[in-house]
Amino acid sequence: MSNVSGRAVHQDSRSSGSRLTPGDPVQLLASVPTIWSAPQTAVADLARQLSEVQVGAVVVLDGEALAGLISERDLLQVVASDDDAEDVWVADVMSVDPVQIDGIAPIGTAALTMLDQGVRHLVVVSKGRVIGIVSMRDVLRVLTDHWLRS
Repeated sequence: MSNVSGRAVHQDSRSSGSRLTPGDPVQLLASVPTIWSAPQTAVADLARQLSEVQVGAVVVLDGEALAGLISERDLLQVVASDDDAEDVWVADVMSVDPVQIDGIAPIGTAALTMLDQGVRHLVVVSKGRVIGIVSMRDVLRVLTDHWLRS
């Protein structure tokens, strides 16, 4: 995984051209490696990095432990509040208890979880470790493709 303060590169794990179905494991959709942030990162620095790599959310790690998740919406709240984004830390605005899903759960379950929890991103875990993030757009792409082929 790449820290946003370093040279971050977002790799799309779906570029193999294989068609996924709602029953496939969600870990096949998870962006790998996950771009991540430390809680002590300035929101302004993270916003610049997210813009460069075109990622909408990142996990926040404290060492190897999941500390939270921060999304574009969280960053937008900082801008809307008129606070100086240089003086606001990721830890101040991140979701501290992000919704998680086991990597072996079906993609369809990820869709239902997002709807039930009202979130756009899920942290994908395996054996208690973060392995990626899956977005609503990722899940919708699979569901729509499956529906259109049916």
